Amino acid sequence: MSTKNKVVPPGLRFLKLCARYTQDLLWERTTQGGPVPRNRHITIDVKIELETLVEVLMTAWKNPDPSVVIENSFEELVQASMAKNGGKSRDEQLQDAWQPPFTTRPDGSRVLVSRPTVFMDNEGVVFAWYLPGIFMSRRSELVFEHASSENWRNSADAFANPTRCQIPPGQANFSTCWYAQGHGPPSHLPGPSSMLNPKAGHNGGPELLEDLMETNVIIRVLLSLIHPSLFDMQFQVLLEVDHKLHLQRCPVTNPELTEAVFEHWSTPFGGFAIIANRETPLHRDTQGGRTMLDILSVFGDHSGGRLEIPLLNARFVYNPKTAFVLPGYLMQHGASQTEGERVCIASYMRLTVGEGILKGGYEAFGPPTTDDLMESFGLMLPEEPAADIWAK
Repeated sequence: MSTKNKVVPPGLRFLKLCARYTQDLLWERTTQGGPVPRNRHITIDVKIELETLVEVLMTAWKNPDPSVVIENSFEELVQASMAKNGGKSRDEQLQDAWQPPFTTRPDGSRVLVSRPTVFMDNEGVVFAWYLPGIFMSRRSELVFEHASSENWRNSADAFANPTRCQIPPGQANFSTCWYAQGHGPPSHLPGPSSMLNPKAGHNGGPELLEDLMETNVIIRVLLSLIHPSLFDMQFQVLLEVDHKLHLQRCPVTNPELTEAVFEHWSTPFGGFAIIANRETPLHRDTQGGRTMLDILSVFGDHSGGRLEIPLLNARFVYNPKTAFVLPGYLMQHGASQTEGERVCIASYMRLTVGEGILKGGYEAFGPPTTDDLMESFGLMLPEEPAADIWAK
């Protein structure tokens, strides 16, 4: 379905504008494109943040030392996730399917990674990116400010002591058009999450969504660089929902609320969670697409943060201004307690939404390959230095 000439809601319009600007920046950095055109609709502050994003991504890509190549193929991991268990847990099956890129230290601990790193398999599938320092201090301060204004506290077991926190501990899930768990298409209709419904007693949800509009753009523009095909497909899903809303033909549970949410929805992901001052146990995002990418973004003023990923046999420094892109369905991950205040924004997708809205026109893209990124942006793998034939 063509979305040409359709009126795009403000949030998505700003997302598309920034995505195009950032893609042009990447083209310029790879010397495949000309100077980036001026854009008076993007502020200088946001442009600086987008430029930082591109610089950190290029640092991860161009430096050969942090690029980690797995000995197995990504497809082997996918097949292991679908195999019968044979008496083993799903996580054990996935662990058996891959040879971890890092070896355990003599003291039994996992390697600690702190530099921007790209992970790919032996067939050139680029399946994960670790990007510390990709966000600026200004963005972290803004997220801190917005998260301090609302309390989404639920079960207190894994949260920090609220009497010692400036940001009330808690977790909230936001989605513009979502199927309730166990109520997918075609028998049921999607709708906005309860956190965005004032009638459900969540008056702060829509206001927070508006406050986070720019932040959501800064984070999710990353998808337009790492996986432009998936970005475009998800964008098409949202435009189709919005178009059908205006035609009063959109099959959702609450058309008026959905239309109101779209005013400030500025992410290609169908949903995101805000997790404040919470230790996150090891888990996989089993409600998402098997091969689709999640983005974990970390803000605050904490130190000593760690993200554990057993499948890679590694821990990662997980401090403010960090992003981690990974296939959350396949790769178990968890975040430890920290010293200080932490806010994580986790972005994810649901296959049922795309399938329910676009029907047969939806494609759940797996991670891109090095060839895809070469074709999209001229990103070439760094060459190994030539051998010094005179070396003794």
